[in-house]
Amino acid sequence: MTQQNGLNESEAAAFLGLARQSMANLRWRAAGPIYYKLGSRIVYKISDLEKYLAEHRIDPQPRRERK
Repeated sequence: MTQQNGLNESEAAAFLGLARQSMANLRWRAAGPIYYKLGSRIVYKISDLEKYLAEHRIDPQPRRERK
């Protein structure tokens, strides 16, 4: 599979810095990034993975300003 078409589960896990099993757990809990099921294959679009990362961004700056 090429990155142009999407990433398989292992590639997506590496992209996010997670274990492959963590991706399966996120899917099971319906808490992970959007994915596509093509037959028995799971495919992730890079744009969906980037969106997932952006949604889980934590900016510590506001905490530092509360002195």
